[in-house]
Amino acid sequence: MIQSHLLTTEPSTVQFAGSTWPLIFDFWAIRKLGQRYAPEDTSLDWLRELMAKVAAGDIDAMCGCLWAGMLRENPTLTFDDVLALLDEASFADLVALPEQILAAMQDAYGIPREAGGTGGPWDWEVALATWVKEWGRSEAEFWRATFRTFTSISNGLAKLYEKASQGGASTRAPAEGYSLFDLLSLRGR
Repeated sequence: MIQSHLLTTEPSTVQFAGSTWPLIFDFWAIRKLGQRYAPEDTSLDWLRELMAKVAAGDIDAMCGCLWAGMLRENPTLTFDDVLALLDEASFADLVALPEQILAAMQDAYGIPREAGGTGGPWDWEVALATWVKEWGRSEAEFWRATFRTFTSISNGLAKLYEKASQGGASTRAPAEGYSLFDLLSLRGR
């Protein structure tokens, strides 16, 4: 059994307004960002676009990412609360913040692929069903997991399935041993 502490990455930190803030982009944070910035887009291309806005220093994008990334530690935090904190940030803080936010996002999400790939839409319901029904994990763990967690479990199960198949054993791997790309695009389902 996988230990709970292995299911998520540790929070990254960002520094601004005289304090250090924990930041983690688990599935809950990504879902909240999607609801705010792309409620109709199921492709996750919006996430790559949002990261580009953060890199360019867009205050709304930075504020949204900070808000979503800080939700785990402070679930009652609002976008306006973070905007008020940014008002207290120095110019040097604001210059350094995009790199810190992107590092935290990439820690959880990875480097986004270029637009125009062959991936299909991300389906939260199917991803949750895979996590709970096929992998035997809890819904609470799912929302606290990151894309990297999902990738690690999927890749590990695919390797186990491959080893079992080579050994002549008749076995079925959870999620059919799909890669993260397959799981995200739900191909073969």
